[in-house]
Amino acid sequence: MNFRLPMRLAVVLLALLFSMPGAAYHEADEPSDGTVASFMPVDPPFALAGVTFADAAGKPIALSDFAGKVVLLNLWATWCPPCVRELPALDRLAGRLGGESFAVVALALDSGGAAVAAPYFERLGIEHLPLYVDSARAIGEVLPDDVLPASYFLDRQGRVVSFLRSFVDWDDPRADALVRDLIATE
Repeated sequence: MNFRLPMRLAVVLLALLFSMPGAAYHEADEPSDGTVASFMPVDPPFALAGVTFADAAGKPIALSDFAGKVVLLNLWATWCPPCVRELPALDRLAGRLGGESFAVVALALDSGGAAVAAPYFERLGIEHLPLYVDSARAIGEVLPDDVLPASYFLDRQGRVVSFLRSFVDWDDPRADALVRDLIATE
């Protein structure tokens, strides 16, 4: 059987192949079932001192601005389909539990910054998450950013206490229970 791709299709397929970001390699010791049950504890917890990024208007924000709250730091990018899929559920989580004791910090790592990320928030109807951006990917100096989405729970002192480098179903009741447990233990 002689199978030949039309030249135009072959060019398109090659262009797609070479334009895709490289597939991230998940360590065997980082399994994920898509639920918060896959979060891995960090022992001992470590501080994220000096981490800064910007809000949608370009104003500098520091993780220390969230001191006293349990923080869910979520690293995402517009070119990452699981990240975009996860945003509405993160928004609902922030709507349900965000406030004095808990904050969701969804940090876009797109090189185009807010100009690239803001349309995604608008299109997805994000209401409870402020837009934060780290277009220089400075967060990569203190946290691995090779697998997205990635989520890190920080305690009230700003220390990483657990992480998961995968998509999470934030609408699962176990997500609310985990956040409530983290708030109660602080």
